[in-house]
Amino acid sequence: MNVVIIMAPGAKGAYFARVGDELYDAVVKRITFESVTFGLASGGDANSPREIVRRVRPKPGEDK
Repeated sequence: MNVVIIMAPGAKGAYFARVGDELYDAVVKRITFESVTFGLASGGDANSPREIVRRVRPKPGEDK
């Protein structure tokens, strides 16, 4: 089972998310060693992205 720990600046604790969990207007679609993929749950603008990928670990040379 894949689990990711999500911490927001100013938050008092951490949230443990699994694939399929809903977070605000997104759903956790995929968790890998390198990234977490969120799918937007609400419609919104047709030009807005439907999937958001957040890297967990920066590649060499990227800002942390």
